Amino acid sequence: MPLFRVLSFLILLFAASGTKAQTHAESEARMLELFKEEKFTAAIPYAIQAKTAAKKEYGDTSALYILAISNLSFLYEKTGNYPPTEALYEEQALIYKKKYGAVHPSYAVALNNQANAFYASGKLKQALPLYIQALAIQKKVYGMLHAEYWVIAKNLANTYFDLKDYPNAAIHFYDCLQIASGLKGEKSEEYAAALEAAAVVSSNISELAKAKQYYTALANLKKEKEGPTTSYATIINVLGVMYLDEANFIKAEQYLREAMEIRKKQFGDQHADYGQSLNNLGALYRKKGSYQEARRFYEEALEIRKKNGGEADREYGQTLNNLAELAQAEGNYALAETLMQKAVDIRKKADGEENEFYALNLNNLAALYSDMGRNEEAATIHGQVLAIRKKILGENHPEIAQSLNNLAIACENQGKKAAAEQYYTEALAIRKKVYGDQHPDYAQTLNNLGLLYSTTGRYKEAEATLNAAASIRKKVLGENHPDYLLTLDNLAAVYINTNAYEKAESLLQQVVAGRKKILGSEHADYGVSLNNLGALYCLTGRFEQGLALYQQVNSIYKKAWGEQHPSYALALQNAAEINSRIDNYKAAEPLFEQAIRIYQKSLGPDHPSLATPLLGLANLQSNMGQYNKAEQLLDSSNKIILRHMQQNFINLGEEEKMQWWEEEANRYQMAPSLLVSNPHPSNWFLQQTFLQQLQLKGYILKDGKKILEQIRKNGDPALKKILGEWQANKATLARQYSLPVAERLPGLDSIERKTTEQEKWLNQQSSLFKTGNMDASLTMDKIRKALQPGEAAIEFIRFAFYHQGWTDSVMYAAFVMLPGADAPKFILLSEEKELARLLQVKGTTSEALIKQLYRGTEIRNRNLQGNKADSLYRLIWKPLQPMLSGIKKIYLAPA
Repeated sequence: MPLFRVLSFLILLFAASGTKAQTHAESEARMLELFKEEKFTAAIPYAIQAKTAAKKEYGDTSALYILAISNLSFLYEKTGNYPPTEALYEEQALIYKKKYGAVHPSYAVALNNQANAFYASGKLKQALPLYIQALAIQKKVYGMLHAEYWVIAKNLANTYFDLKDYPNAAIHFYDCLQIASGLKGEKSEEYAAALEAAAVVSSNISELAKAKQYYTALANLKKEKEGPTTSYATIINVLGVMYLDEANFIKAEQYLREAMEIRKKQFGDQHADYGQSLNNLGALYRKKGSYQEARRFYEEALEIRKKNGGEADREYGQTLNNLAELAQAEGNYALAETLMQKAVDIRKKADGEENEFYALNLNNLAALYSDMGRNEEAATIHGQVLAIRKKILGENHPEIAQSLNNLAIACENQGKKAAAEQYYTEALAIRKKVYGDQHPDYAQTLNNLGLLYSTTGRYKEAEATLNAAASIRKKVLGENHPDYLLTLDNLAAVYINTNAYEKAESLLQQVVAGRKKILGSEHADYGVSLNNLGALYCLTGRFEQGLALYQQVNSIYKKAWGEQHPSYALALQNAAEINSRIDNYKAAEPLFEQAIRIYQKSLGPDHPSLATPLLGLANLQSNMGQYNKAEQLLDSSNKIILRHMQQNFINLGEEEKMQWWEEEANRYQMAPSLLVSNPHPSNWFLQQTFLQQLQLKGYILKDGKKILEQIRKNGDPALKKILGEWQANKATLARQYSLPVAERLPGLDSIERKTTEQEKWLNQQSSLFKTGNMDASLTMDKIRKALQPGEAAIEFIRFAFYHQGWTDSVMYAAFVMLPGADAPKFILLSEEKELARLLQVKGTTSEALIKQLYRGTEIRNRNLQGNKADSLYRLIWKPLQPMLSGIKKIYLAPA
């Protein structure tokens, strides 16, 4: 920001030509000669002599001595040597204060000049109180509508702005606008400059309506006075970007296209400014969901920027980043990563690693990795960005808050909820300190924190936090802003989770109407809104209404992303689920099959997302009595999830393991439910279900991390080395197999082989490792060989029962494995509510209950009715007894 002087010392300097004392006169004359020749450094010694002589000849409060101080200060400033001016202006201020008092305008002028010296040296906090004091004096003497007050007010506003204290900067910039209007008129250059300053600061405090008002007035003034010039184009380009940010695509396009045409006419179609306009129009079409148009503008901008600055140019890198974000929006993550990494490299080479724009590019790369499910890498990069920003910006800068916010999201994606909450809280504190609690950025973090509360079941806190975020966004951004609608969407999810369906429906309908209004009926985000409302209709039994919305979503996604995009597959899958729920099996079956084909082609045959439509189609086939098909599909779904779990489980903490189990358990309850429904299950399906149940129990019950820690502590160096490599390879495979096939690293087969070899070696060298991984290698052959004649293995299981939809029944069953049998027998035992009635006796202690259940224990309390041990026998053991004839030893695993 420029600094403004109250007086022109240059005029005073040439007006001074005293001859009363030859020494002073000679020094001053020589200084003036050198000044005219612009030999400022050479003039300084003579200015020093003139100052010394003036003090000696005229005294240290004389006008000539004060002028000598001003002249010397001015020469120091001309040579960029600001620190000496601080002491000189301080001396001058003290003289004025002594001569005229602490409320004289000359004292205010000296304070302003001293503050200017501090400002020029980067000592903004030292300049600030001097400007404030000077402004108060001038206001008292002259009032606000005075040129000297106006100059100091501009300096103070600029200082607040550079200190990122935007609210205080706005107060004084708004004052300057009113003063400029009064002193110079609303057609003047000064008023135009004041309009621009007011517009900029309004944007920074998110007074967006004011900002647009000021920019519009400035644009009109420029066009009226100058015509459609390049400066006018710059202003309307800013207006276009502002309207784009609030998704007002009509006005955004109007301004951006006008700016582009002016720039093309003024500079031609190869100029950097024209390239910037193309880049902005690319952003417009990307937000509109018109990806082909967006790419056309981005690619044209890229060629211009390449021609002007080369492939190492920052602007070229920016457009690469924008093309990467476009590819990311389209789901083409491999291309997005390639482009974004190039953009990062360009910025790093151009500006170094300690640069805020390099940090921004890294931040975008981390966001891409989050979308790709590479959460560990995303968190690492966000941590790197945070460190860079802290080093160059300090601890309480808004960008620090943004990094904390992003790091929280990455931690949340990893399941590290406590760490995420801590980062969100820190971000909130910074944003409140910098912006106050009514700023959109503060609302952003509130929104994210509310989502975290919701995902952890803290619904009261989630509701309060999201309501607070919605209130801010509504007030600051308006009811039709995408961010406000997003918060309403999140709040609706909380109401759904707490069964407040009417509240949820009201919000979702508002979101649907709002997004349709601002985005149009073909935008993908509008489709997301319809999808969410359709899900609510289905949840509340209004399947026909839900299905109608899902069909609209299919059409929107198909047009927005094409028929091979995973999001389109998800829409097909949702429509299939509803058709299945309303027994429209003929319609559901091809939708499931199409979704599966798209997932297999776009994500690969072993991607976790594929498990859900396989499970849905399995349920459908079971409902249709096609049990053989259902078995095949269900087994494929379970194997995908089990494989994914095996790849990831070793890297999860115990809390994360249990969270995974809670989220995924239902998938594994379909298989025993199918065994109940199917009168003739195949042997291979019995085998697979039995083995999967054993493996699942093993993963949950065994503390793999503790086993690995024990190996690290007690193992030899070679064992530790191989163990570390094995874990790293497992983590790499887990990340890569969560990506679409096209985006995976080459050579994964070799990593797989190496990992298998490492496992074999570790099994040979460490009994602990073998113990921790034996469940993954269980086979029916091993189990058969382990059972001797007269022995049996019984695996009890508990599962929610699925029969043409999830029922409210929880069942107990057992797998009984006998020596030499091809497959275990599956025996349905009882419902959980039967056991609950049997075991829950009000007022009965645990000891007394145990005595009731087991014979051979004396029962002294004769008031107890019946023998619960007999009832328990009938429920649990009697159904198993026919298969246990001749069995003398039983290996038992409880549910």
